[in-house]
Amino acid sequence: MSPKKANEDKTEIGRVALKALSAASLNLLVDGICAGDKSRFDAAMNAVTLDEETRATILREGNDSLSKRSGRQLESLIEKSFRKKVNTLRCLGQVGLLPLLEELVPGVAQRAAEAAAAGGGASKRHDGKRLRKLQKVVEALHADGSNADQCSADARPDTD
Repeated sequence: MSPKKANEDKTEIGRVALKALSAASLNLLVDGICAGDKSRFDAAMNAVTLDEETRATILREGNDSLSKRSGRQLESLIEKSFRKKVNTLRCLGQVGLLPLLEELVPGVAQRAAEAAAAGGGASKRHDGKRLRKLQKVVEALHADGSNADQCSADARPDTD
């Protein structure tokens, strides 16, 4: 498999994992990534929890494998599936996740780049590399015609 094909597969798997999250979980993820904290990505990933809406989505996706189960076994499989989705997003990393989040929440890549520029870190060299990567993501999204500069809180999905 070519590297480009493998990257496309990871992106599609990440897209599927993001679609399983509820609007509230998606907002937690976006807010965490756009925070000024040094460890914003890990904190954002840890903030995503299994809520009822996400649970229902996983049940719908599970088809036959989950419909034959009940009780503790069903709950265990749902939790395992949720952890797998979160770990999939974690493996993509912030740079890989931002373009996917940008599809759902326009402006998040720009906000994350600004947070990286404003936030401190363990080393200036490491922060500089991360900032350059995030700026490349934002530039690529702008080149693709994305409206990443229209960042506002009302662009997020409703949590009602």
